[in-house]
Amino acid sequence: MYTIKYLVSLGLILIGCSMGYTMIIVWGITKVFPLEGATYWVVSTTVFTIIFFAGLRFYMPRLRKVW
Repeated sequence: MYTIKYLVSLGLILIGCSMGYTMIIVWGITKVFPLEGATYWVVSTTVFTIIFFAGLRFYMPRLRKVW
């Protein structure tokens, strides 16, 4: 059912989309709360992980129909 082509395209789409949205959301957060050092990276990683798994939930069924 899963092919290498499907998994690579899914992974690249999720990473790309998650990075863009993470940058926008973290930029907004840093405008409200000044974040520095380790706190910045913890918030960025948390936001990225949440967006990545949400994308995994919604992109996986849609791409399955394409390939």
